[in-house]
Amino acid sequence: AELSTKFTHDELVAYARHVNEAGEQVFILLQNLLEWSRVQLETHRSEPEVVSLGCLVQDCMDLYQPVAFEKGISLHNNVPETSIVSSPEMIKIVLRNLIFNALKFTTRGGEVNVFAQKEPSQVLMTVSDTGVGMSPDRMSTIFSLTETSSTTGTSGEKGTGLGLPLCKELAELNGGRIWVESSHGEGSNFFFTVPVK
Repeated sequence: AELSTKFTHDELVAYARHVNEAGEQVFILLQNLLEWSRVQLETHRSEPEVVSLGCLVQDCMDLYQPVAFEKGISLHNNVPETSIVSSPEMIKIVLRNLIFNALKFTTRGGEVNVFAQKEPSQVLMTVSDTGVGMSPDRMSTIFSLTETSSTTGTSGEKGTGLGLPLCKELAELNGGRIWVESSHGEGSNFFFTVPVK
């Protein structure tokens, strides 16, 4: 009650928003550091299990729906409800990082879409955005362990620079791969393959 007399309603809303954003960044940082340590200790490889792909994608999207709402960005799950046998943890971690990255570099009124194409021995996942895109030089270094500097997002979002290198390590550890196609000013498409049993 005492705080409310010192700040206006709009100021309190703004402070609450900043606290929420900081909490989200800490969550992502801790999650990535934990998974990074597991990868380095070679303890992350998980047993394949039945994965409901559409539901898994929606769970990842729901996590970042508040961020999308705040930035005025539309999130679209275009993945049909299908079951595969694979590593759900790997898919979740890679998807979360790619969705967050897409939101980070997309401006108000933009879109982020997730697609999946099922093939005989793998699923091709795509996270597509209508954001700022990137240069060929930037694309050549974003998955590198030696280039962990983070680029500021369209609303000033900051990161650790660990997310995309972690995605690459996890994808390759589980027998898949990851790559990006992008043009400056025209958005980005991140692809990764998920081996299925």
